[in-house]
Amino acid sequence: MTTAIYKGLGLEVLRPWENSQRQPSPQQIRRGLSGIIVQLGSPAKASKVRGNGKGRAVGTKVRPATRYKVVKKGFSTSNLTNIRC
Repeated sequence: MTTAIYKGLGLEVLRPWENSQRQPSPQQIRRGLSGIIVQLGSPAKASKVRGNGKGRAVGTKVRPATRYKVVKKGFSTSNLTNIRC
């Protein structure tokens, strides 16, 4: 949609601090168009009802996650030879 078509229709919505003597800006026109869209309605189709998902099958058992031991990094003396002081 172009705002040039709607400029002559007087659709602009002015804020209290905006000057009414000037040509309406595109933003002022866009603010006025929202009122027309509410009256006319949207050209988009209504959304379809989807419903709820099926979920898990009845009777399935969910096993708990496997737990692993904590692995601690060891301290080796071979790492000390590479360090220079």
